[in-house]
Amino acid sequence: MAHGDRHRIPGRKPEAYREYKLQPSDINKSLRQIAREQIGDESLFNLILQKINDPPKTPWFQEIANKDRIGNNWTLLLPESPTSDYATFKLKSTVNIRTSPEVKPGNLHASQGITGTVWTYKKSSLRTDANGMRWADVTTTPPPNKVNGVTYWICVKDGSIIYTEPPL
Repeated sequence: MAHGDRHRIPGRKPEAYREYKLQPSDINKSLRQIAREQIGDESLFNLILQKINDPPKTPWFQEIANKDRIGNNWTLLLPESPTSDYATFKLKSTVNIRTSPEVKPGNLHASQGITGTVWTYKKSSLRTDANGMRWADVTTTPPPNKVNGVTYWICVKDGSIIYTEPPL
């Protein structure tokens, strides 16, 4: 299983969870902060689980007893809120990561979104520019060499060319 994979946990509310591998920038954060940044709803912090094995091994997840102390190399299972403004997509081809939803020389990030990687995006951020390029805010998925406080964008569709699965 990989960062961004979805799991269904029957008997839990909500049933849908998404894997989130803690990043170096998450050191010293609480579960409330992780929930605010990754789910968009800090009130869901108490529903976050720790993944301890790959399914079907059991147990494969556990409750987090101390919500203020999380490990550095943990993989978390984040609940997916039905009202959440966040969703994920997988890239079908390598694309540029930009600091604004437009193509210009000064906004190119040092790394690229690689084919097969899963990104979390803000659903309400989707916009189509005058050139027919559709953009998504992917700030919640930290690209390599992420600069804190910077918003990151990926072109998810350029005219009839679709770069994501599912198509956005």
